[in-house]
Amino acid sequence: MAQKVLGTSACPLCKFPNQEIRESEKNGKPYMVCDECGCQIFARQARSVKLLREMIAKAPVIQVEQPAPVKIERENKPAVPDSPQPEKPKEPTLLGKLWNAPMLSEGSAAI
Repeated sequence: MAQKVLGTSACPLCKFPNQEIRESEKNGKPYMVCDECGCQIFARQARSVKLLREMIAKAPVIQVEQPAPVKIERENKPAVPDSPQPEKPKEPTLLGKLWNAPMLSEGSAAI
């Protein structure tokens, strides 16, 4: 469940604008977490709750325009063009020869 947004204000530490001040679901007290510097402000007493709510009331309302959605048109083409398949080697590779080579049994000498 999302917390209720009470308003926005600049961060008191780094002055980054439009930081949301939210209301805690647990106790209904306002708090703010700055997206820029990570500063966290929690109102713990009645006086700090009052001051934080006054800060919201004094904050200028800044309207941010949402960009228009972009429509992407796609053609019905395959994602990957057909590519020629590599030719398979006619003779076994060195790795294939070693893989299929007979194992040395005990007592036989290694070369």
